[in-house]
Amino acid sequence: GEIINVVAATDQRLAAQKIWDGLNWLQHWDSAYQHRIRSDLVQLRRKRAIQFTAPTVNADGSRVWWEVNLSRDPASYNDNLLAVCRDVSARVLAERQVQELNESLKAELETRIEIQNSEAARTELLLEHLSEGVVACNESGKLVLFNRAAREWHGTDPRRIASSRWSQYYDLRSADGQSELAVDDIPLMRAYRGESV
Repeated sequence: GEIINVVAATDQRLAAQKIWDGLNWLQHWDSAYQHRIRSDLVQLRRKRAIQFTAPTVNADGSRVWWEVNLSRDPASYNDNLLAVCRDVSARVLAERQVQELNESLKAELETRIEIQNSEAARTELLLEHLSEGVVACNESGKLVLFNRAAREWHGTDPRRIASSRWSQYYDLRSADGQSELAVDDIPLMRAYRGESV
């Protein structure tokens, strides 16, 4: 069938009619999309309507993206078609810019994570080979770092011991030498809170 009517916004009507003009109207569309448009038209024999988004190519090489709704004219005996067209170039451009920005941010994040992991691994390697014992805890008081020298000094890996048992395990005593230190008074916990120990 032929396109018998093209519906578009007033400022887009002339451009929309031009792309459906003549017997070789398919040549107006970007060659990368022509096969898909043909395939959609074949489907239109079985369906009442189809929709696709594709660009047309202007004489200067620029592209205009169209959202097209094609439907069979119910009053036609020749399978004539009605095309409702909308210029969606601004939307497609915005979507592509968002996608490019997302890809750029993802690549930057992956690079930063890689750098951070590399720096963390280097720091851990340096700490592991220090002759001094190094111990660190997280905000909940869980030991997260106990380097080789600290493990050798204690004879085990104390990260397996809950902070509530540190005083007993390490024989940590208050100034009187008798009572065990409360968890909050353990030097490591005080240092974590910013106190000078």
